[in-house]
Amino acid sequence: MTNKLFIGPYSYPNYIGTLSNLYLEHILSLDSSQSFASRRCFLHNDKQTIRNSETRLLDTYDVLIQNLSLEQIAVNYKFKKNIVIPNLTGNIKISNAKYAEQLQLADLILVNNSIDYQKILSLNIAPSKIQQFSIPISINAETTSKKLQLGIYDSYFKFYFIGEYASNQDIVKSLIVSFCDTFKNQECFLILWLVCTPAQRTEILDFYQQIKLSLNMTNTLDNILFICRPVDYNEIPALHNTGDVYLAVNSDYYPFIDEQIAAGFGKYIINREQLNSSYAPILTQGRNGEYVSAISIDSLSNKMWDKFSNKNSRTQPLNKKNKKRPTLYSLI
Repeated sequence: MTNKLFIGPYSYPNYIGTLSNLYLEHILSLDSSQSFASRRCFLHNDKQTIRNSETRLLDTYDVLIQNLSLEQIAVNYKFKKNIVIPNLTGNIKISNAKYAEQLQLADLILVNNSIDYQKILSLNIAPSKIQQFSIPISINAETTSKKLQLGIYDSYFKFYFIGEYASNQDIVKSLIVSFCDTFKNQECFLILWLVCTPAQRTEILDFYQQIKLSLNMTNTLDNILFICRPVDYNEIPALHNTGDVYLAVNSDYYPFIDEQIAAGFGKYIINREQLNSSYAPILTQGRNGEYVSAISIDSLSNKMWDKFSNKNSRTQPLNKKNKKRPTLYSLI
């Protein structure tokens, strides 16, 4: 029997921790043997199945599975096989050679999306070492019928974004500029669920007011809702159930969990892969000092709106159909 050890931040209270926890729960739900153990990077986890794997001591370990950030990964030759599930974020320069060295030494690199797959390829890693995987996302039945109550905006067509403000400032501001400019006279609504501090909340609300002023929208109804609070995946399904188009355009990480939940609700999904590959949101100032978005988000253009505004055409999600990928458990 092959003994395996999983190391990851599955108890960390942020998106990366939630994703790591999802990986570990998926593996443990399918591995009923006593040959799988785990060790956490941060904090503590109260789920009994995970606590059991944390306290399990095996005589030897054959496979090391590291679900860590690039600077934390270290291949260990005491193990017969080294598997890496890297946490790729926008805060790390993927081109850094020292990170590439450890990845090249790994036996297998697993990623959950094609964007991260291309990032790993850019480090001159052999394609045969990289494998994309899928993982089932279950939604609590009690949450599937819940929706946000938006009053007069319930009938509007709704775009929505979820992310940490600090690492997505340019994208958030560009979305606000593009949305206000494109849809100021349309029955459309933008929901921004932002993880931010009180000071950052004040900053983004002030910015929104500046944009409204520059676009002569001071006398119009607000068509952007700011939800400034930590992400709670007991509440997030209600947002996915409320919105029409999920904007999976985060710059700090690929929002795999939210994309899967949105797909489960049959929502339109627009991700970075569907935008220009050189997509780099930057805000500039025009000749009169007004804010101008230096990027063109095709997904928020009037051309795309013409398709969305025809309710009879809203039958298929916009996300591309991917060929079926193996599950994470089948690859380890």
